Amino acid sequence: MPREVVSTWTLYDRPRDYPEHYVARRFEIGAGHIYPRPTNDMFTADSLEELRMLLPPGLVCLGRNPSDDPNIVETWV
Repeated sequence: MPREVVSTWTLYDRPRDYPEHYVARRFEIGAGHIYPRPTNDMFTADSLEELRMLLPPGLVCLGRNPSDDPNIVETWV
C-alpha cells in the first residue's frame, strides 16, 4: 500500500537567498519521513498578498510557531 505524502508551503519574508522578495517553498511530509523534506518547488513575489495568490487552492493557513525562524511568516497545508 502506498504511503501518503502531504505537501506544506512555508512562506518567508525576504530570506537571505532572496532578500528583495517574499518566497514560498514546498515541503513534503510522509512516505516514512518524520520531518518535512524540502522540494525544489518555490515561488517568489514582491508582496505577501501576491505570494498567497500563487499557492494551490484549498490550502489552510497554520500561522507561525513562535520558535520558527524569524523570516517565516506562515505555513499552509
